[in-house]
Amino acid sequence: MLRVQSPFYRPTPVPSPRFDNPTAVHFGAGSIGLGFIGVLLARAGYHVIFADINPEVITHLNVDATYTIKYLEPRRSRPFHVRNISGVLSNIEEGIMQLAEDIGDREMKIVTTSIGFGALKQIAPIIARGIIIRRQEGAGSLNIIACENGKGASDLLKECVYKDLDKSMQEWADRHVGFANCSVDRIVPQPVSEQEKLLSVGVDKFFEWIVDIKALKSVNRSGHKPHLEPPIPGMMLTENLPAFQARKLYIFNCGHATTAYLGKIFHRKVISEAIKDDKNIFPIVEGAMRESGEALVKEYSDTFKEDGSVDSHSAN
Repeated sequence: MLRVQSPFYRPTPVPSPRFDNPTAVHFGAGSIGLGFIGVLLARAGYHVIFADINPEVITHLNVDATYTIKYLEPRRSRPFHVRNISGVLSNIEEGIMQLAEDIGDREMKIVTTSIGFGALKQIAPIIARGIIIRRQEGAGSLNIIACENGKGASDLLKECVYKDLDKSMQEWADRHVGFANCSVDRIVPQPVSEQEKLLSVGVDKFFEWIVDIKALKSVNRSGHKPHLEPPIPGMMLTENLPAFQARKLYIFNCGHATTAYLGKIFHRKVISEAIKDDKNIFPIVEGAMRESGEALVKEYSDTFKEDGSVDSHSAN
């Protein structure tokens, strides 16, 4: 693994267009990247660069310059086409250098990931290179959000990135680069065929992307609600991320897990079939989720209300 130490180090540049509009890099062009984070960024007006190790996926993104989101419910059957995107292979030297240059561009505002905890250390040197270039170019602040299924993903990524920066660069990054933890939730079922995976993504209507506002840089607080620039509709900023992480674990995940366990016992094949069992499964699942909810209201009374709503001061 390349160790980047000198604040004056700069990788050999490769041809890459200068960005005229706010831009984002998302590591991971899988179902969550395409079906969740990427679509929110694109709809917010960012040009989204997907970084992935799958050459077939990257080729499709660059040739088609679009992909399709399909909402998995009858009332929203019309597909949504995601545009203003491109792709870069992140496991070849040319792609690594291009991504570093892209991250170093002043129009690059946010870097996100959905690659799994174990792969975060593999992209850390790329981000480190980009941070060094940002300092050299005076590119300003950058926010990095690891959207992984677990706690402390951005903390882990920061630790890995800082191993590839010397002390001077770490101090600069402390002032200009935000590593914000988050809680993410969206059901993106795996498609039946590989062809569908490359061209379209089926998603559930419900989603949550809740980010720790205290770790972000350059938050615009002048309006009714604090937000990044440009604003990202669908991203919720909070002062109390642990409360929302607990809610996901003890209500959302609890409900799915309880349904699955009972479904196995009563010989149901899929979740949707199991939850329709009003005699053996649904009442128990509902009771478990309700009991968890009551406990969360007591534990996080400053965030959650008894009617299930969120205190306006906790969610911006």
